[in-house]
Amino acid sequence: MAFYWFIFQIMSSRRSSDIWYHFIDKAANRAECKYCKSILSIAAGSLGNLRRHLKTKHPTIPIERTSSSTPSQVRAGTSTSCERSRSPSTSSTDITVSDSHVESTSSTSMDNLHPSRPQHLQQHGNQSSLTDFITIAKPMSVKRSQAIDIQLLKMICKEYHPFSLVEDREFKEFVTMLNPSYKLPSRKTLSESLLPQLYSNLVADVKKKLADSLAVALTTDGWTSINNESFIAITAHYINSDSKLCSSLLGVFEFHARHTAENLAEIIKDKCQEWEISEKVVVIVTDNAANIVAAVNTNWKHIPCYAHTLNLVVKSSISPIFSIVEKCKTLVQFFKKSSHALSKLHETQKQMGLPELKLIQDVPTRWNSTYDMLKRIVSNKEPMLSTLAVLGYDEVKLSADEWNIVQHAIDILEVFDEVTKELSSEQSVTLSKTIVLSRNLYNFVSRMLQSQNLPSLVKEMCNKLIKEVNDRLIAKEQVFIPESTLLDPRFKKSAFKNSSKFDAVYQALVGKIQAQMNTPHQCDPLPQMPKPSSSKIWAEFDKETDILRARQNPRAASIVEIDKYLAEPLLDRNADPLIWWQQRKLIYPNIYKLMVERLCIPASSVPCERIFSKAGQVLIERRSRLKGTKVSKMLFIQYNS
Repeated sequence: MAFYWFIFQIMSSRRSSDIWYHFIDKAANRAECKYCKSILSIAAGSLGNLRRHLKTKHPTIPIERTSSSTPSQVRAGTSTSCERSRSPSTSSTDITVSDSHVESTSSTSMDNLHPSRPQHLQQHGNQSSLTDFITIAKPMSVKRSQAIDIQLLKMICKEYHPFSLVEDREFKEFVTMLNPSYKLPSRKTLSESLLPQLYSNLVADVKKKLADSLAVALTTDGWTSINNESFIAITAHYINSDSKLCSSLLGVFEFHARHTAENLAEIIKDKCQEWEISEKVVVIVTDNAANIVAAVNTNWKHIPCYAHTLNLVVKSSISPIFSIVEKCKTLVQFFKKSSHALSKLHETQKQMGLPELKLIQDVPTRWNSTYDMLKRIVSNKEPMLSTLAVLGYDEVKLSADEWNIVQHAIDILEVFDEVTKELSSEQSVTLSKTIVLSRNLYNFVSRMLQSQNLPSLVKEMCNKLIKEVNDRLIAKEQVFIPESTLLDPRFKKSAFKNSSKFDAVYQALVGKIQAQMNTPHQCDPLPQMPKPSSSKIWAEFDKETDILRARQNPRAASIVEIDKYLAEPLLDRNADPLIWWQQRKLIYPNIYKLMVERLCIPASSVPCERIFSKAGQVLIERRSRLKGTKVSKMLFIQYNS
C-alpha cells in the first residue's frame, strides 16, 4: 500500500511541477523539450534530468513561475505589502508569505467585509465561513494554465499591447480577481519562453498546410520601421483540400542588404526553400518597383499589383485638374493646422444639423486618397465656406466652376475607388475579375466622356484615364489572368469580347490539361487498327467505342472535359466559385488541378500592405526597443493565429 502511495505522490508532483510548462509528457517515461524538441528520460518519475536540460541548453528561460495572490488578497480586493513591493520575478524561487501573516491578513480582510459582525465572532480569526470556501484559490492544472498563457500572448500580439502589461499593477489585480489560482508569467517569460514556443508551433502548422496544397502564389513587399530597420514580408496564398482560399504569412524578415534585384531574388529563393514550396510557386504578385520586378523575373512569373497599377492610372490622369487639387489640399491643411478653425468648423456643422466629418488630407502613398479628400471637401462644402467667411480666410478660394469640376471628378473617380476595394480582398477570388473590371472601367469613362455639360478639364482627365487604363491594364494582361477568368464559373467565355483572344486561351488550357493528364495511354498509345467493313448489327456498338477511344486520347479527353465545363450555366456573380468547384472536382478532375493553380492568385499585393500597416502599430515609440526578431515573431503570430 505504501508503494502505491509513493507512486501516486510522484505522478502528482510530475503533473503539478512548473517544469511541465517547458516539456511535453511522452509515453515510456520520456519528455520532449518544447524549444529544441529533444527527447529526455524521466525514469522513475525523476524530473532532475529535465531541470538540468533547461539550465544547460536554455539558461535564459526561467523554470518556475511567479506566485499568485493569497486568498485573503482576493477577499480584501488589495495586494499585501509583500506582493506590492515585489517586481515580477524570473528567478527559480517564488516569494512566499508566512502562515501567521496570511491568517492575520485574512482575519482583517473578513472583518472589513463584515463590519457588523459581533465582536466575539470577529475575534475568532480561525473560524471558517462560507466566503472562505468560495474565495479560496484552488490549484490550477498545468494544461489550463498553459492555455491561458497562450491566450494572453495572443492578446498581446494581436491587440498591440506591450509585454510589460503583465507588470502593470492594475492588470495584475484584475487577473487575480478573475482567477486567484492563475499565476501571471513575467515579461521575460512571455518574450523569451512563450513567444518562441507559440511561434514554433504555428510554423509547424503553416508548413503542414503548405505541404497539403497543390500550388502557391506569393505576394511580397518591403517596409522601413521607425528605427530605420528594413523588413521584407512574404505571404502565401493557396487553395486547400476543401477548396477554400487560404492565406499564410511566411514571415516578416529583417533585410539589411542593399535592395538590389539580386539580393531580393536571393532572399525570396531562400524562404521558398525554407518553407519547402520552391516547386509549388506559380507566380509572385508585387508592386511596380523596378528592383522587385527584376528580382521576381529571374526565377518566377510576375504579376503587377492591380490596385497599385490602378493608383498609378489615377495619379497620372488627374494632371489637368492638378491646380484645383492643390487648392483643396491647402484648405484641408489650414483646418488641420488651426485648432481654432477646426473647432469653428465642427460648431458650424452642428448648427447646420450635419455630421461632424473630419477633413481628409491627400497622401501620395495611400491609394485613392485624392478621391477621399475631394469627396470629404464636397460633403463639408457649406459648413466649410461659412467657417472660412467667419474667420475671414480668403487666401484660397474655389470658384463656382472649380466646385463643379471637383464634383464631376468625384463622380468619375468613385468607380476606381470601388474597384480598388473589391480587388483588395484576401478572402475571395479576385484575379479572375480583372479582365471584366478593366473593360468596365474603360466603358464607364467613355460614357462619362459623352455627357453633356462636362467641363473641359474633366474631359481632358477622362481622355487620359481611358488611355492609361488601356495601356497599363488592358494591353498588359499576363497569361495567368485570362486563364483564371476562363476557369471561373462566374465568367467563362462571357468575359471575352474578342473571339480570337478566347480561342488562344482555350487552346492554351487544352495543351496544359493534356500535359498534366497522367494516363497509361499517354506513355504507350494504342495502335490504330484498320476499321472493318460497316455492319448494321455492330453500328451502335462501334459508335460507342469510337467515343470511348476518343476520350482515351489525352488531347481529345481534355477538349471533351473543357467543352462540358463551358456548357454548364454561369454561376451568379456574387456566388463563391470555389464552392462550385468543390462540388464538381470529381466531374472535372483535370480542370480542377489547373483551377487550383490559377484561382489562388490574388489580384493585388494588399496582404503585405496590411501586414506593414499592423507593423507600424506594433513598433511604436512605447515599444521601439523591440528587436527585429521579436517583431517578426509577433507579426507572424498575429497573422497566422
